[in-house]
Amino acid sequence: MKKHHDEIEPNQRKANLTLMGKIGSMLNLRMLFGVALIALSFISAFLISSSANRMVTVWSAKVDLAAGSVIDPEDVETTQVLMPSNIGLYLDGNISIVGNHIVRAIGASEIIPAYALSEDALANLRKVPISVPASKLPYLLKTGELVDVYGIPKQQLSAMGDSKPLKPGLILNQVAIEGIDLEASKLGGEVGITLLVPEELVARLIQALAISDFVLVKSP
Repeated sequence: MKKHHDEIEPNQRKANLTLMGKIGSMLNLRMLFGVALIALSFISAFLISSSANRMVTVWSAKVDLAAGSVIDPEDVETTQVLMPSNIGLYLDGNISIVGNHIVRAIGASEIIPAYALSEDALANLRKVPISVPASKLPYLLKTGELVDVYGIPKQQLSAMGDSKPLKPGLILNQVAIEGIDLEASKLGGEVGITLLVPEELVARLIQALAISDFVLVKSP
């Protein structure tokens, strides 16, 4: 019996060692997994920090802005973007651009490039107000867009009392909309439109006011 017991004891020790080896391996795997998770968390934090450090503050348009108009505080806002490779083309959001003149149309939500603004006014543009029925405006017309202005002659009586038919015609080509007043249209009136018109064409537009109803046409 003693001999049999002596044979069992080494086998038991061997089994115990094997079990301990497996437990040790599992602990090592868990430890490695834990270390890997910690390393990944540090890497993620580093990448997030690096991305944050590359964010820059620039100016963007809140609404469509027409060429020749002046920037008001409610027209623009600052926004943070990942620093583009051509960052030099854009305006620092920490420096005010209110009061600058727009030299080319800027769309809503567009980041404003430095070359789109000027401190000097476009001397040859004039703001001219007109009224147009909503039914003669393009759908969802916005400030900053370019339109053609057509005139439909009003009926005029000749000396003989007969109507003299006149043909519609193009009055202004590709002029920018500086502002739209929708308040009057809500009460059943016409929509107030302010156009940016080259100085030499202002007289033509004003002359057409007396004899024509206007239709604004926008390119698709």
